[in-house]
Amino acid sequence: KPYIDALVGGDSGYGYKPRAEPLLACANSLGLSITQITYVGDLAVDLTAGRAAGARVVLVRYGYSPQSVDALGADIVISCLGELVQQLPTAA
Repeated sequence: KPYIDALVGGDSGYGYKPRAEPLLACANSLGLSITQITYVGDLAVDLTAGRAAGARVVLVRYGYSPQSVDALGADIVISCLGELVQQLPTAA
């Protein structure tokens, strides 16, 4: 099974982070509501983009962030992607 079902980049015509449009376009291409999406990032701008779109936001402690992401207010903060499935709430 492929690991990526949709990809929306900066050259897709929806603008750049922190705008909500790229995330909304991705959710739409998957046939999902934005509330069904979990956005994973490593920067404050990722949190801003996810919040603007209305998505759940997970930040990772590794990556390119010059600041600690723990205090930014993400829904979940993880140290490795292996923690992601364990930390996500189960679907209702």
